[in-house]
Amino acid sequence: MATHPMPPGSWSDIEINPLLSEDTFQNEHSRGLFDAIDRLRSCGASQDIALPELVIVGDQSAGKSSLLQSLTDIPFPVASNVCTRFPTRIISRRTPGRRETTTVSIEPSPSDSDHKIEAWESGRARYNMFDAFKRSFSTMTKADFIKVIDDAAEAMGIGESTGNEANTTSQAQREEINFSDNILKVEISGPDRSHFSILDVPGIFHSLTRRLTKKDKEGVDKMVKGYMKSKQSIIICVANGMNDLGPQAIFEMVDNLNNDGWRTRERTVGVITKCDATQRVEHVIETVENIEKPLCHGWFVVRNRTPSEVDQGVGPLERFQKERDFFNESRWNSIPEERRGTQALKKYLAELLCTRIEQEFPTFLKAIQTNRDCTASSLQDLGVGRRTIEQKRAYLTRIAHDFNSLATQGLRGRYDGLTGNDMKLRMKIRDANDRFVQEMNTDGHYLPFLEQIASENTRKTPQFFPSSGFGGSAGPDSNNTSIFATYQPPNGGIGFGGHGVFPRPDKAQSSSSTPEKTSSLFGNPILGTSFGTVSSADQPKKAQPLFPTSNGASNNRLDSGIFGRKSPLGTNDHSGETAVLSSSTKSPLPPFGKNITFNEPTYIYDWIRNEIKASRGTELQGTMNPDVLPILFHKQARKWRSISESHFENVTILTFKVVCDVLKSECKDPHTSAIIESLIEKANKHSRDRFLALLSQRMDDVLSRHLQTNNPAFEQKVTEARKKRFHAALERYKKAKNLLVTPANQGWPPNVNSSTSPADENQLVIDMRDTGLLFAELHMSNSQNLEDEIHDTLKAYYEITKDDFVEYVNQLIVEPYLNDTEGPVLFFSPVYVASLKDEDIEVLAAEDEKTVLKRKTLGETLARLNQAEAIVREYDG
Repeated sequence: MATHPMPPGSWSDIEINPLLSEDTFQNEHSRGLFDAIDRLRSCGASQDIALPELVIVGDQSAGKSSLLQSLTDIPFPVASNVCTRFPTRIISRRTPGRRETTTVSIEPSPSDSDHKIEAWESGRARYNMFDAFKRSFSTMTKADFIKVIDDAAEAMGIGESTGNEANTTSQAQREEINFSDNILKVEISGPDRSHFSILDVPGIFHSLTRRLTKKDKEGVDKMVKGYMKSKQSIIICVANGMNDLGPQAIFEMVDNLNNDGWRTRERTVGVITKCDATQRVEHVIETVENIEKPLCHGWFVVRNRTPSEVDQGVGPLERFQKERDFFNESRWNSIPEERRGTQALKKYLAELLCTRIEQEFPTFLKAIQTNRDCTASSLQDLGVGRRTIEQKRAYLTRIAHDFNSLATQGLRGRYDGLTGNDMKLRMKIRDANDRFVQEMNTDGHYLPFLEQIASENTRKTPQFFPSSGFGGSAGPDSNNTSIFATYQPPNGGIGFGGHGVFPRPDKAQSSSSTPEKTSSLFGNPILGTSFGTVSSADQPKKAQPLFPTSNGASNNRLDSGIFGRKSPLGTNDHSGETAVLSSSTKSPLPPFGKNITFNEPTYIYDWIRNEIKASRGTELQGTMNPDVLPILFHKQARKWRSISESHFENVTILTFKVVCDVLKSECKDPHTSAIIESLIEKANKHSRDRFLALLSQRMDDVLSRHLQTNNPAFEQKVTEARKKRFHAALERYKKAKNLLVTPANQGWPPNVNSSTSPADENQLVIDMRDTGLLFAELHMSNSQNLEDEIHDTLKAYYEITKDDFVEYVNQLIVEPYLNDTEGPVLFFSPVYVASLKDEDIEVLAAEDEKTVLKRKTLGETLARLNQAEAIVREYDG
């Protein structure tokens, strides 16, 4: 980049072309790119996409104004604070003709649209003033430029007070506006101008004064950082050569931004001013060597006109000669020539800007199209302007149609038009119903039925008696065969939730030769009586306590129900042992030979006995007061109310949330959306209360009515329970007598050929000499049979009623609520909109001023982006 010495007669070229000595944008390709950037900036595209530009930054009094005057030949007021109160963009372009013109205008700050809307709401007159602010000059003098700056500051409100002056007691309590982020745009055009653009921002400062407050400092810092963060900005960092570079605020800002990932050093050119006034020559030379403060594009040194030279009217030619002579002196001439002087800096900046434009131009089309599509979508969401009642009704009808369509899709489980899972109402309802069913099954009862616990655990850890048609559990020790049996109904018979289990509560040990050791019969632990004693020689002994306490009394409550893994009620874990249920008062019991400690018993049989005892009247011993079953059932089902109401409340909450999500996706106007949402919320409450009352009435009926059912499954369940107990009794008898038919078993019956006939585990041989044992297993006391009958009957009725109730809640409460035309899902529809009066439409579809302004802004942005796209396509390639 060597700057060749210029012949004496060539200065006129510099004078008529003060921006660049060697115009980088003179070839057709680069000039076309610059023209495209210039046109994009002129149409306002810089508000939407970042355009390459030179940004000059520095501390206050760093010499930025003098440097700008040298670079642009615009008479910036030197040593004046006014010109640094807002950004100034200088654009130079070559135009045909013989006249040169300068145009000055105000460009609104490139803030986001919401910020601009708020600004318009608070100062719309000022923005109108921006549109009207325009100054034109054929030759702009220093006095002209100072007057323009003063007028622009007034238009931007600089010097005015903020806050409500009516509520302010003194002028000192009001804050003046000292800075603005609106841009003063200076456009210079003429036949001898070069293509060039640069942006000057206010200088950052350390010290605060009465007029320069902390708020001012924070605002300026934010403004400067905003321009420096733009990846399209080429940063010209101006440093005062009279001071040490380290403490200067601008370099601290560069370092901080670079550490934050903005890579500012890669886009920064350093410029040291006031070299003619510095006493730190060696320090400046070391800096230019790019060692102390290394920058990607290095450092330049310049000598600007001094204030006295400005007052003396020193022109461009004399300034250039003074700068060249100064840097040709000893010590300064050690700096490479391409790094010395304003002319070298001009050339480097022009080439850097041209290169950046060439690199970034291909990406503009995609950025513009993305921004345009987003803007068009936002504008479409707001809908067309609606001033008349017809426009407002049409607007609401469209929203209602789209909302109703999506809500219905979500309800019907047709998800093609839905985005994400938040709007899939049917999926969420199915999940809620499943959780309701699960909670009813696991926690809907007052006390668990014993088979429920047992069947749950036998499903998880099932073990069956080998070769047993009834699935009896013998435990790991074959010598300690249990008389307890689990029964698996043959041929797919109906059972209770899997494998029914029916244990006996005592141990019966007998053989055909020792009748004394046969089974024991049962006494009622509550009534203290013994039943079923047989007076023959083969009769079993009197019932003995199976689990004696320390004082010899029988252990009355052993209704654990689990001999597998730990049950929900806290029994111990005995892996590999199948749970069994008793048909007596002490049920279930563990296999013989096992010592089991109960942490917490179950209370189903205890509860049944207590209710029988509490309800005793004039009925015969062993019979039941008919009021017992309703009492037991109503208490067993009393948790249904809270569970079902909680389930329905959850359905209403998730339904309302889904509906609101659908509404927000179709209605982008926050005012209208909020009103519609409040209407839907009110409809949701009315529908919820109506169906909740129906649910409560149904629950009242369940807890007060007689126990009646025509469901054939009821008798089937009770019959199956009895059948299981019968087969369990036979199994216990078979095990107690060891009557399994095998070929080696005495060869009996005579028609069995032991050499050819295999064992049949489903055959049972009755020992007529020991019918007492069989009778004891089949016929218990009336009290014991009564408890079992109540347990099985209650369980059968509870299960079918519970299933009916679950079906009622899901099908006759939840579904009608979801499909209620006055409910939250289907309430807001075109039919509803058509029924509204004009005054209701006015309220519902009214637009606030912010929405009107936002629509206007989006429309202007869309037009601007369409124009920008046309410009880029024109120059593309």
